[in-house]
Amino acid sequence: MNKNQLTGRLIALKMQREEAEDRTKKATRLLFYVAGINALFGLFAYFEGHNIGTVIFSSVLSLVVLALGFWSRKQPLVPLILATFLLGTLFTLDFLHYQRVGLIGIGLRAVVLIILFTGIYNVHNAGKILKKYQMLKRELESLE
Repeated sequence: MNKNQLTGRLIALKMQREEAEDRTKKATRLLFYVAGINALFGLFAYFEGHNIGTVIFSSVLSLVVLALGFWSRKQPLVPLILATFLLGTLFTLDFLHYQRVGLIGIGLRAVVLIILFTGIYNVHNAGKILKKYQMLKRELESLE
């Protein structure tokens, strides 16, 4: 490869990496939204007169998801995997217990899980792109 081809590939890889990182940030932000929505539902449950166990569980879950959100800002792969597993399990248990979640509830939960899976994929993909980028950059430097 000549210098111009390497430079073009470097630019393309950099753009791909930035796009993957943007999608990862979208999944990370989603964790903050899920934590906030869950906290709101916990408050609604409190004012509707549900037992205190529901409120405590909702609060603890919100704090856990919030902590995963902050953690995922620095190292996104593990927190996104944990959040996907945790929320996927809770969504499944909720559906099995109530069985009247409705199509909108199932759709919203599916969207949350799809965004989290996409974030995991993009974290993995960004790592591969970074390795290719570094390899091509070394090759370009050796040509100069």
